[in-house]
Amino acid sequence: MGDCMEEKYPGSHLVWDQSLFLMRDQELKPGNLLDLDLYREEQPKYDMRKKNFKLKPAFLLAGSFWFLQSCNPLMMKMYGIKDPEVENQKTIEKSALKYDLDTTNIVAVESRHFPAALKGHSIPDAAIYDRNGKYVEYRQTDTSCNAGLFEFIPALNMNNSYNQPDSLPLSSRWINFRDLQGNVISEPQGADFYVLIYWAVWAGKLNKDHVKVWEDLAKNNQNCKVKVIKVNLDIQENWNPADREKIVNAMSKKKKN
Repeated sequence: MGDCMEEKYPGSHLVWDQSLFLMRDQELKPGNLLDLDLYREEQPKYDMRKKNFKLKPAFLLAGSFWFLQSCNPLMMKMYGIKDPEVENQKTIEKSALKYDLDTTNIVAVESRHFPAALKGHSIPDAAIYDRNGKYVEYRQTDTSCNAGLFEFIPALNMNNSYNQPDSLPLSSRWINFRDLQGNVISEPQGADFYVLIYWAVWAGKLNKDHVKVWEDLAKNNQNCKVKVIKVNLDIQENWNPADREKIVNAMSKKKKN
């Protein structure tokens, strides 16, 4: 965790545990527990007739609690974490502009593949692929946090050798992505590296402190051509209502003891 201890670039992110439907701290220790009373919310009523119904934290976390996963844990409210809501192109781009993010490279995940996209991804985080679409691992160890991206992205260079474990290629990931209106999009081409940044509207200031910085580092890389694609992990208004309801119901189902 050495790289995570650097004060300049704290590796703060929220991690989704799909099996328990909760956000957790991977290293729970005394003192890391948040004020749980702040996040005990009444379960909302889901009304498919409402386009922008609000998803309380308890809804997404099935009555569980939020934990901030960070090498230097901070209270979530300091990051401006908001109650998640169903989002659309207008609200997503508005949030992106709030944090000075490029709105031309945002994609969303197709509804059928949304649960799989959540599994194993912290928010924010990034996945890197080379010009051939092969995955590049930026973490030095399995337990490393996302702080390594602050040094890894600007150091990307075609002359370097990287750890490239067996993983699905970019093409297999890309077929699950859509534009913010739900349309199929072409796979990007012409770059030496592709950086997929996973983010969400409700992640608040993490979008500024992490996503914005990573994107700028990629754009300013003088060693090679790096293309950024920001993968939004909010529930989308344009999803098929039946698919969206299945996801909502699955995510709101309380964990059985």
